[in-house]
Amino acid sequence: MNASADVSALLERLVAQFASPYDFLRELVQNAMDAGSDRVEVTLESHPVEGGSDDELVFELTVADTGRGMDETTVDNELTRLFSTGKAEDRTMAGGFGIGFVSVFAWEPEAVLLQTGRAGESIELLFGADRTFEKHVVDTPVEGTTIILYRRGRAAERDAVSDAIRDALWRWCRYCPLEITFEDFDTGEPPELIEDRPDPPEGALVATDERGDSRLQVAFGVPAHAVLMRRGLILAEGSPRQILPDVAERLGRTVEHLRVWADSPLLRTTMARDKVVDDDGRVEIGRRIATVVEALRADLFRRLETLVGETEVWTTPAHGQYGMLHGHLLLECVTADGDYIDELRRRRILRAVGERVEGGSTTEASIRGWSLKALARKLDGRPMLVDAPETAELRVGLMQALASYDLPVLAGSVSEDGSWIEELAEAGGLSVRAVEDAVSRVEPLEAEAVALCGLVGQLLHRGGIGAIRPKLGRLIDVHDVDPPLFGVEPRPRQELGKAPAVPVALHGGPMIPMSASRNTNAWLNRDHLLVQAAMKSFAASPLVAATTLAMAILGRLGPGAPSPADVARVADELEDAG
Repeated sequence: MNASADVSALLERLVAQFASPYDFLRELVQNAMDAGSDRVEVTLESHPVEGGSDDELVFELTVADTGRGMDETTVDNELTRLFSTGKAEDRTMAGGFGIGFVSVFAWEPEAVLLQTGRAGESIELLFGADRTFEKHVVDTPVEGTTIILYRRGRAAERDAVSDAIRDALWRWCRYCPLEITFEDFDTGEPPELIEDRPDPPEGALVATDERGDSRLQVAFGVPAHAVLMRRGLILAEGSPRQILPDVAERLGRTVEHLRVWADSPLLRTTMARDKVVDDDGRVEIGRRIATVVEALRADLFRRLETLVGETEVWTTPAHGQYGMLHGHLLLECVTADGDYIDELRRRRILRAVGERVEGGSTTEASIRGWSLKALARKLDGRPMLVDAPETAELRVGLMQALASYDLPVLAGSVSEDGSWIEELAEAGGLSVRAVEDAVSRVEPLEAEAVALCGLVGQLLHRGGIGAIRPKLGRLIDVHDVDPPLFGVEPRPRQELGKAPAVPVALHGGPMIPMSASRNTNAWLNRDHLLVQAAMKSFAASPLVAATTLAMAILGRLGPGAPSPADVARVADELEDAG
């Protein structure tokens, strides 16, 4: 094979390297930046073919910049000589290979006209489909470089061609630091500005690292996304696991909510532009990203504690941000070490409300930040209650009654925020219940079934439970499919210094801790079938009816409760005593 054939084969391989024939636009924008241009104008126009059918067109695609242009020496020594470039060792330029102009032939044009000029010298080159060219020195002054491509096509292709041009510019060039416009003359629409900024979602956690010409911006946000650039020109884009495998291995599930924009001259691509070279520069960028993530993790706790302390926590935007931050926190906890988990339990990252009903409408009268450790101590085995702000007005009476008790209610919703709330609770050794499924207001019916309640209390007290006081009531605001058998009245808030005006019953969760059942009222639910059956049978078989209820209550009490045998023994003693 002769030298000419070798060059032709090499040109074919270079032209075929692009995933899309429209990727050549990226190369021309890159050349414009290297030439110092402040803008690139891309236009498309179609022309009828003289003597052809109505369906035949000639597409005219123009790319014009205002850069330094080229003189005849540059054209002869660089543009028309494959791989001859002055950019190979210049790390301030986006280029690195002398293939930028050659790439235009990926579009398979039938002719390419290039006009350029520098220092009063203007050159015009006309390339044929076989890539042979004619060069002319022209008298008309030329500013920058203009490349015009001509290709035959069909009218049915016109919209697809326009869309492909637009897509390629947005895909590769939207972050470039120069003005890029695309105008389709056939539509009559004004030029479209191809411009975007690496802005994270509103309210997201963001950290940056700027050193020299390198700029990293990292945020916690979803969907996870990473963009690697050099001078704003996109080199690789996709999921962090895909294009930052070493960072993903180091950070674990953090990459599931990581949004990265990395722009650095340290990043290099292969000649085929199919991936970023995994060299020392690429490794250094990965190391910097991991360092920035550590700063984000620390800021996550600070942001949550700040948000918890704000008064307007029940507004929809604030609650959305609150839940978003906790969602990020949980992803960090999956692969975090023991120190991070300890900090998670220690920091005041949860908010609870006390009295927030005033004059018949919801207010933010009492808000307090809680840590998981403090909540675990306060609840003493009881479930962590959460209340959705968007539905709180439907339960004004219940929330008003709860304000009298020493029972924190967290802002949140099991249905909407269940994932992060339940996982956080698990990290703190807590269970979770929606407030409407765990607590009810009580309508006392203490004049009914007095003897039954007294006998149940005697069985439990003598069986070793303590001074629990069974009383009859109707539990209202109940949302469970199966109504609860009974509920233990939580302790009143000490700072109020008086008995609650409206009793409430805590019945949610897998069990009621023994500590919560001492010296308190246990409200038997008048609407429960077992309670109704015991009331009906009490006159004929009082001990059987009372023992049945006592055993049912015993089955709901947590560790430390006496065994059923203890209650059965007391029942036998009472029966023997007559």
